[in-house]
Amino acid sequence: MFVFKNKIIIFMVISIVIVASSFLVMAFSYSHPVVEERTITLCNYIAKSNYDYVAYLRPNIVYDNASIISSGEGVLFLRLVKHVDVNYTFDFIVNKPAVTVVTSTFELKLVSPKKWEKSLLFMPGGEVEGESTVSINSSFTLNFGDILSIIELIEDETGTRSNVYDLLLIAKVNVLSSTDYGLISLPINHTLRITLRNSMGGGQLIEITNLSYKEPGSITKREVVINEDVKFRLYASYALLGVGLVLLTPSTYFFLTNRKKDGGRSIESIIKPLEEYLIEVKELPFKNKDVLSVEVKSIDDLAKIAEGLGKPILLKRVSNRSAILRLIDGNVLYEYVVKLKE
Repeated sequence: MFVFKNKIIIFMVISIVIVASSFLVMAFSYSHPVVEERTITLCNYIAKSNYDYVAYLRPNIVYDNASIISSGEGVLFLRLVKHVDVNYTFDFIVNKPAVTVVTSTFELKLVSPKKWEKSLLFMPGGEVEGESTVSINSSFTLNFGDILSIIELIEDETGTRSNVYDLLLIAKVNVLSSTDYGLISLPINHTLRITLRNSMGGGQLIEITNLSYKEPGSITKREVVINEDVKFRLYASYALLGVGLVLLTPSTYFFLTNRKKDGGRSIESIIKPLEEYLIEVKELPFKNKDVLSVEVKSIDDLAKIAEGLGKPILLKRVSNRSAILRLIDGNVLYEYVVKLKE
């Protein structure tokens, strides 16, 4: 019975380990989505808009008598500048086959902080067709003598004066590019700011800013993806849980049933009917070959023998769950062993 009980316990432990493992795998699987949405990039594109300029100078000392200054090479003094040539370049690049159309217009405006502005130029840039790469190029000449004359006329007309004026060269470019993955529609407004500023010392400076602009982009789509490895782990955890529960249920039943047997009984409750005959001893007399040993079938039979012979019953407790009862009549030894299940 003890061996059977140990086997049940081992079986239960194995079942519990399987169930616990299934919950661990299940928890890990649920921490990762079986189905998820991902953004898939189908194609990438970029639009690059750039201004550069060359300033043509009068004879001078400050620039070592240089005749031109290009973009970023130094401060421009209005008194030394004859005119400025501005070049505009636009490039559109898409990394997939495409049919592309680029249209453009340009406008030059003179703006005063005194709430007036004057359009000096409006020029359609035309239309350019291409494939995955399309470029446009336009050039403008800004004569500051003419511009200063216009400023003087407007100041006289409006009665206003300002230390700062802005020349805004506005490139409006529209891109339509057809790819196998969809249509790219990209409007670009890039403004070159040329500021005419009277300095604290009375000189006039030209500041040119916002030379470059770029706008990257992409065509994407949302895609539902099933993570097969997560799905497999989840199903495996369900299978492990099922196996574990199938094994755990009968083993738990047998374990609890086995514990219930004799679970409410004790040595005292069994020997209680024999109280008037019992003598508890530390050691029992040894059996020898001259003594006839008789194993009694039940404790009731031992009680009948004690009552009939009027003899005491010797009790030795082996443990909390077992005891030996003996009745000696001459050379005859009657014995009953009480052994309750653990």
